[in-house]
Amino acid sequence: MKKILIFKGPNVDFEKIIEKETLGKEINTLADLVKVLETKKVEIDGIPHTNVDDGQKEDYIKPLVVIYGSDFASVNSHVILNFVNGILKKFTIDNLYIQNPPYRIEKSIEENYSKEKITKKIKEYYLPSTDEILNLYMNLNKSEKVIGQDNAKKFTCAGLFKQAYKKKNKPLVLLYYGPSGIGKTELAKEISKFYKGKLTRIQFSMFQTVEAYGYLFGTDNTKPSFAKDLISRESNIVLIDEFDKVSPILYNAFYQMFDEGKFEDSLYKVDLQNCVFILTSNFSDRNEILNGVGMPIYSRIDEKIKFKPLNIEQKRKLISQKFDQILSDLKEEDKNTIENSGLKEQYLDNADAFHNLRMLDKIIETNVYRCLMDIKLNELG
Repeated sequence: MKKILIFKGPNVDFEKIIEKETLGKEINTLADLVKVLETKKVEIDGIPHTNVDDGQKEDYIKPLVVIYGSDFASVNSHVILNFVNGILKKFTIDNLYIQNPPYRIEKSIEENYSKEKITKKIKEYYLPSTDEILNLYMNLNKSEKVIGQDNAKKFTCAGLFKQAYKKKNKPLVLLYYGPSGIGKTELAKEISKFYKGKLTRIQFSMFQTVEAYGYLFGTDNTKPSFAKDLISRESNIVLIDEFDKVSPILYNAFYQMFDEGKFEDSLYKVDLQNCVFILTSNFSDRNEILNGVGMPIYSRIDEKIKFKPLNIEQKRKLISQKFDQILSDLKEEDKNTIENSGLKEQYLDNADAFHNLRMLDKIIETNVYRCLMDIKLNELG
């Protein structure tokens, strides 16, 4: 082996690296290596390739190998445990590029190859200055991406400002609480854009207790896991949606992560320095938060930020936004038809009647297309 690059971070950054290094060259994957071994009936803990027949040796020459983090989900645990001796050393490999390997594989590579051959790269996440946070706050106030919620924007940026000012590499934990559909997720998305990457959004409420345990502690390399999602994040903003619905028996897994920015499961060790965790919930006040999550989690939350129900003018503005977004997908003729139908005005006149704003876009979209269909049917006579 001439060169081994171990990269920790998202696909988009890994692909930029290998694009430069592998341009015009034949790329072999983990699946290609496993297929050769299976085809030649070479066991993972069997003989090395140097002992195979001369006519087969060319099958074991793979000058360039690229392994994505997601590739490890396609192999059984035996491959993970015997990765170097059972896979790599069976082949003649010049250059190996490997993304987000389980830590057992990383350790095994370090034990079997010299330091001179190994290069490690870790995604460098954007760290804004305090001046940039001030600009973010002013831009959020000007923008209509998140309607209302002036205090939530201010207190969010105050937390970000504190993190940027202190420069202690500790995570920042923000809890957004209040009714559904009033901008919690939207604000998290805007913050993630500012931090130069797609928001990592995690919903523990989708998992039953047993599934959530497996997801959180990574019991099986073939399945999704919390650590996999964290290590492949594009930005340092992680949204844990509906945190109030996480089973309390799992809360202790968050202690070290919120305190020190470290998370470890049975397969991965993840560095979360300077990460911003945004927890969304439907709690109504701080007492409910304390009773819901308990003091150990409550004390680790840096900012508890309340989102207030929208007033009627803010609801009207949100309705106008939703209409404009939906109508942008229509042909110009059909757009004019809906604009002249009076449907938008009906919504605006009854704006205060809408309470479940999370479903508002789906309701409007359904009614827009029903209205358009009815008009076209009437035209047909």
